[in-house]
Amino acid sequence: MGDEGAKKILPGLTPGFTVIEAVVAMAVFTVVFGGITAAFLSVMRINEKARAIRTVEQNVRFVSEFMAREIRNGEVDFSPTGYNGTIPTQGKVTTLYLKSISGETLRIFFADGKLQLAKGAGTTTLTGNDVTISNFLFYIRPTSEGNQDIITFSYVISSNTSSQTNRGASMNVQSTIAARDYN
Repeated sequence: MGDEGAKKILPGLTPGFTVIEAVVAMAVFTVVFGGITAAFLSVMRINEKARAIRTVEQNVRFVSEFMAREIRNGEVDFSPTGYNGTIPTQGKVTTLYLKSISGETLRIFFADGKLQLAKGAGTTTLTGNDVTISNFLFYIRPTSEGNQDIITFSYVISSNTSSQTNRGASMNVQSTIAARDYN
């Protein structure tokens, strides 16, 4: 009665796994662990790419809103402190001189991969340290005083949050804004 549930072992054999069973178990474990590791690394890459895209979009949104507000509420500064009467090179420049509502001269320019604002005696960086700007240009119409100022700006903005280039983000940006004031 007590021997019915017990396993019978043949004489000369010991209980345990065979070499083939151990190799198959190790192979299954390796495949499962490799799949889990690959999925984890894939999620990490996607997360890094999403963070880079979010950083670029936040900087584009901030710069675009700032530029729109300043251009709409101000006017191109054609005075001697600005363009001295006319804009050279068919309205294509890398520095924008604006006169604010309060009469203060603003200088928005591109330097060292960043967009800068010079106001009074101080200079402020408009873009974050985690992005780089290239190919920044302003197109200003008309090229001399008279009529409504229409300003187009274009640039390429890239994230530099990732050490690997395929995980970063880059965006071409162009926008045209008209001043509210007619000269």
